[in-house]
Order: sequence, then C-alpha cells, then structure tokens
Amino acid sequence: MIVFSCPACDAELEVADSRAGAPVKCPDCGERFKVPMRGRRGPPAREREPERRVRQGSPSRGSRRRDRDDEDEPNRGGSKQGTVILFASIGGAAVHGLAALVLIVVMASVKKETPVADADPVVVQRRQVTTPPRETKPPDTKPEQEKSAELATTVPESGGSDGGGQAIYKHLLKSVAWVLAISPNSVSGGTGSLIDRQNRLVITNHHVVGDSNQIIVFFPTYEQGKLIAERDVYMQRLKREDVIRAHVLAKDQKRDVALLQIDRVPDGVEALPVAKSSTTPGVSVHSIGNPGTSGGLWVYTSGTVRQVYRKHWETEEGSQHEALIVETQSPTNPGDSGGPLVNARGEMVGITQGGLQGAQLVSLFVDVTEATDFIQNTCRSQAIIWVRNESRLIIAGNAAGVPGLIRNLENADSKVRSNAAQALGNLGPEAKLAVAPLLRLLATENDALTRRLAVEALNKIGAPDSSEINLLTTALQSEHAEVRSYAAASIGKIGPDARSALPALLRAAKDTDAGVRQNALRALGKFGSENKDAVVPILAAAIKDSNRDVRLAAGEAVASLGSFGVSDMPLLQDLLKHPDSDVRAAAARALGQIGRAAKPALPALLEAMKDGDKGVRKAGIEAAANIGGTPKQLVPLFTDALTESDKALCKSAVQALAKFGAEAKDAVPQLAPLLADNDKQLRKSVAVTLAKIGPDAKAAVSNLADAVKEDDAEFRIEVLNALAAIGPAAKAAVPALIMVFETREKAVTRKCAATLGKIAQDKDSVKQLILALNHENNLIRIGAAMSLGEVGPVAKSAYRQLLIHAQGDDDPQVRNVASGALAKVMAKP
Repeated sequence: MIVFSCPACDAELEVADSRAGAPVKCPDCGERFKVPMRGRRGPPAREREPERRVRQGSPSRGSRRRDRDDEDEPNRGGSKQGTVILFASIGGAAVHGLAALVLIVVMASVKKETPVADADPVVVQRRQVTTPPRETKPPDTKPEQEKSAELATTVPESGGSDGGGQAIYKHLLKSVAWVLAISPNSVSGGTGSLIDRQNRLVITNHHVVGDSNQIIVFFPTYEQGKLIAERDVYMQRLKREDVIRAHVLAKDQKRDVALLQIDRVPDGVEALPVAKSSTTPGVSVHSIGNPGTSGGLWVYTSGTVRQVYRKHWETEEGSQHEALIVETQSPTNPGDSGGPLVNARGEMVGITQGGLQGAQLVSLFVDVTEATDFIQNTCRSQAIIWVRNESRLIIAGNAAGVPGLIRNLENADSKVRSNAAQALGNLGPEAKLAVAPLLRLLATENDALTRRLAVEALNKIGAPDSSEINLLTTALQSEHAEVRSYAAASIGKIGPDARSALPALLRAAKDTDAGVRQNALRALGKFGSENKDAVVPILAAAIKDSNRDVRLAAGEAVASLGSFGVSDMPLLQDLLKHPDSDVRAAAARALGQIGRAAKPALPALLEAMKDGDKGVRKAGIEAAANIGGTPKQLVPLFTDALTESDKALCKSAVQALAKFGAEAKDAVPQLAPLLADNDKQLRKSVAVTLAKIGPDAKAAVSNLADAVKEDDAEFRIEVLNALAAIGPAAKAAVPALIMVFETREKAVTRKCAATLGKIAQDKDSVKQLILALNHENNLIRIGAAMSLGEVGPVAKSAYRQLLIHAQGDDDPQVRNVASGALAKVMAKP
C-alpha cells in the first residue's frame, strides 16, 4: 500500500501500490490530485501496531517486497541523483530522448513490480486509526530536543506548501506595478500596488515619487503565457511612449506614503485587497518589488514578521519618518520601495519602506493601518469613494487544512499533537478556528513540548475573544505555569469584557510563579475604573513584591487603570518614592490623569522630577503641565529640560511650555535654537510654542526667518504661524518671506501672503514688497501682489506699481492678482 496525505485537508489516505501516479479524489474534502509515485510505504500488516490496522485485508507478496524496497531505498536515491546530473549535462534533443527513455523504464518497472488489470477502479480510502484513550498510552520518553528535531522536518511552512508562495506570487502579479519617477536630471524606480481599479488608485512611497514631474507605471505583460521580467522590454515601450501615466493625488512625507491616480488600468489588472487590521509577529509574509540590483522585475521575497511597533527613524538621505511599522527579516533593496507586503490571504499588510541601517535582514514596512488612514483621508478630500477589493485567494494547505489539524490535536500520539499545534501556529490568523481546541488541549496536555507549541501557536494565531473566557478561566487554574501565564495575558487583551474572570485573575496576581503574577497584574490594569475597588488593593500589595518585574507590572497597571481620583493620591504619592524608576514614572502619569484636582500632590511630583532618570522627568513634566502650577514654579523647570539631549524629554518640555502662552517668554532664548534641530517633530513643536507665546517671542525672529527656508511644507506653515503671531515686531523676516514665494506649494504661498499682511504694517516693509513686484520671477511678483492686498490700505503707496502690473505684466496671473490687490489697498479703512 502507498500511504499519503491529502494536500488540502491533511487526511491520511492509502491505495494499492499499483495506483502510483493515478488521479484520485479525497473522500473527506473532495480535492482531486494524483497519487505520489512514492508515498510513505507502510510495514506489513503483521508488523503494524494493533491500533493502526486498516480496512483492507491481509498483505500479499507485495508486503515482503516492500521490506526489500526499503532496504534498497538509498541506492535508488543515488540512481535518481545520477539521472539528474546526466540531464543537466546533456542539451538539445538528447534531453528529450533521454527523458522519454527514462519514462519508459520507470513505467516498465512499475508494471513489473505489481501486475494490474486495467479495468480495476482506482480505490482511495481514508486510513483508519483506532485511538485508545490518551491516559492508557505510555508516556513519551524521548528528549524534548530530539522531538523538536523530528518536528522540524515534518511541519509545513506557514502559508501552506510550496504552491502557496507560487499562488500568492501569481495573485500579486495582477496588482503590482513598476513605478518610474522622472525628473529633469534623473530617473528613479520603485514599486506600487493598485488598490482601487474603479478609481485607478495606486499606493506607493513618498520617497519613490519625490518631486518628480513625470510618473510612469508599468504592469506586468506576458508572452505566450510567460511573464516578461526583463527591464529592456519595458524601457523600449517607454521610448515609444506606450506607457501608463500617473499623477500624485496626495503624499505624506512623515509616513512615507503617496497615492497616485493612473490614466488607465490594463485588462487583467486587479485591485490588491487591503487588510483591515495589522499583522502580528510570527506570521509568514510575502512581497514583490523591482530592485535595481536585480536583472529582473517583479522579484518575489518571503519572510516572517518580527514585530509591529511605532517608530521614528531617519533614512540615509536624511528624511525623517514616524509611523507604525512592520519589521521583518526578509531582504529589501532600492527599487522594492512602495511594493506590497501581503499575508497568506494575499491581503496587503504593509508597504515596503526599506532596510534598517546597520542591520542585516531587517526590513521596515509601513503598516497597513497607516496606509488605510492615509487613503481614506485622501479619498475624502478628493470626493472619491474608495472601492476596496476583498481577498478571494485560497491556498491548498492553508485554512483548508485547519479541520484536519484540529482533529490531530486529539490524537493519542504526542508527536502528532505537537505537529498539529506547530502547523496551526505557522498558519497564524488563518487558524482562528483552532483557538478553542488549542485551549482545551492545554487543559489536559501532559507533554511539555506539546504544551509549549500550543501556547506558541495561540500567540501566533492572535488573542482569543470573549467567547473563550470560560476556557481561559479554566487555564488559569492549570498546574503548568506557562499555561496560567498565557491565560492571564490573554484575559488582559480581552479587557473589561472578561470581567467574569476577575476573581480568578485576582488569585493569579498572587501566583507562586513571577511570570504569571506579571501577566495577571497587567491584565488587571485593563479592567477599567469600575473594578478599581477590587483591583487597587492587589496592586498596592504587588508594588512591594520581591521580584522587580512584578513591581514594574504593578506600577504599569496602576497607571493604566485610569479615572484616578483624589482618594487615590496617597497611593500615587507613595509610588513617586518607589525604588523602581518605571514605577515612579507610572505614578507621575497617573497623577497627570487626575489633572488640576491633584494640585496637593504637586510638591511631591516636583521633588520626584529632580530624579536623574529621564523617563521620570518626562512623565513628571507632562503630569505637571496637566495639573497646572504658577509660571514661577514650572517654566524654569521646563526650560532646563530644553538643553537635554534626549529628544522625547525635550519635546515634552516644549509642549508643556506652550500651555503657558506668553507667560513662557523667558524660555524663548532656549527655544529659538531648537528650530534648527534635526528632529522634525521637535522643530514643529517649537514653532507651535513660539506662536502661542506671540509678540513676546520676537527674540526668535532671526531663527524663524532661517527656518522658513526649509523644504518641509508642514514645518514652514507652523513657522509662518509663529511669525504672524509675533506681528509687526517680526518685520526683519520680510526679505526671507518674499523669497518663500519661489515655492510651488500653494498652501505655503497663501499662508506666507497672509503672514506678510500681518507683519508688513510699516512703510519700509511695504517698500520691500513694491520692489518685489518687479522681480524677474513671476512667482515672486504674484506673491508680492497677494501680500500687498493682505496689507490693505496701509499699502496705498503701492497703488501705482500695482496698476502697472495689473495692466501690463507679461504674466496673466500676475495681472489678475494685482487687480485684486488694487481694490484692497484702495478700500476705505
């Protein structure tokens, strides 16, 4: 008999040896496939264990031959290897002749081994296994390392068989494009994905399109059914202008995303489904890109998610980015940027951003939630309804195999159970149906390796939901610490909806195992203020735990409970003196949540802020800003933090000073130099704070005038707001502001004209604007005319020059803007 597994549902099947290579249909799931030429040859029936007897009768002479075949198997492998080498060394027609000869020999040997009547039907039946009660099976005494080695050779990769990666690649080819951004002096390449066929929308990176004035998009083409991956073919199309053109609808430099609209969508191209939530660590992922280092296009890469987290980073070119990112160990190269990262369902879970500087096999992808938010905001602003595509990708061996794997969790053999648990974990969220069966397995499993793999699988699949509360509560009472620890953490992820598990969780917070206590305490912190009376005494006791990690978990839980009141201040003030800095920081944050009612605790908070720990100082600054105090108390304290090298601490101090407005004027000398800092968010926060200070920030005018020359549009607008808030006292910045009109960013030029309208309220400033009316650059002439209109009647002296340009300027837009400005400067005050 040939014993083998169905590739779709993992059912164990067997047929007669004579049926090798014959087409069959799985009796369980209906999948059609061919019997492998060499399955797992079963031993003769007399040698099999009693519980593994099959329906068919006693063995024939073929059984004795199988023993001999097994002994000869290494020689057969060597023969095959020799055949492969021979094929590799012979070319042309000889290969076809030799292939035919080998096929005849193989067919003859099969027929010779077992005579078969051609009229016999192909019978495939499910291999029957009689499973005794689990408790009667002797314990598995193999070392865990040995069993792990066996598992490594039998468990399929996440995403199914090798065909899974191929299916995903074919799926991606329908949606992924090569993007060329063409500038006067350069051509750069990247990748993009069609995410809306109806509206012709393509998502890519901001840094792929940059400021290019022409964008070309190529989707894959085929010749006789084969993908054309050679760049030269597409470049020839570019020369013939047989291309798809695109324009930028919107771009976000911070998150490094851009949305393009192409002029047409070729037949056969489909929108890539976009996942509705983030992926998780351990999930297998796939990507396609067009790396310049490769000779081909649409290059496939697979990998595994390492982590998903928020990150602020800087590229080699100096670009600053901040976004939720997916980190994987799959390699990326220049040209892959903008391409999709997809899960086993073929849904986009990220956008390729690049590799991490100074690290090997660590790549960053912008998380799908960032992309979705950007797409939705752009569509809203453009009055477009995003037509999302739903994933219809089904890969044999993926979710289709989950029922069979779940059945294997009940197998009497611990090795089979371990295999099933690890395979379910490799499937990740695809195996959501297995959460409850895995939890039931943990309740009775005595094999340590199987328990560990089941816990790992549950973590990879994702958090249970409220329907599994009873199973998790049972797991909290397990005799095995790793099971209790997992259960406590999972209850915390469910949060207040798991309130029925609260009594068991309170007991777990006193568990003998430190890891269980940590997870139980963090979970208690998620239960909200309505359970505070029951939770706070447990947390207060845990703060004094002998284990540092447990104390930290208790401190985090206190801070995350929320809705603290005056009655909680004694506990929080005690925590400000805790030996662990993380706990002190958590207490400071909790006092900040109370707000102004926590003023009695302000002295203790200020004392804690003398701490050398930057985390405590940062939390204290943010809390003190929420609680409030006199400028004399807090402004000097916040100003001192501006000189710190820690950007997060410095940023918190800047934002705290903004709450004092003009009363923070003494901090202006320390704030002004930070406008040139290389941290984009810090610079922006400084500009906002200076605007809040207003006219008293005039000492920063020179720094603001320099900052307005930056290329970052968002930052320039905040700088212009600050100058406008300072008003006429900022007139020294007028020359710099005039040059801003050279930009083509309409939002920036409009804001600049409005700012000059508030600053240029004196004759000297008006004269400078009149001179700018005669500048050779038409953009500066337009800006000067706009500004004079914003200045209004104070700029009456510009009447003659405005009239000249309204009637005779070469540029029609200058004439139009100058005409409008005339009416404003001549209006009655």
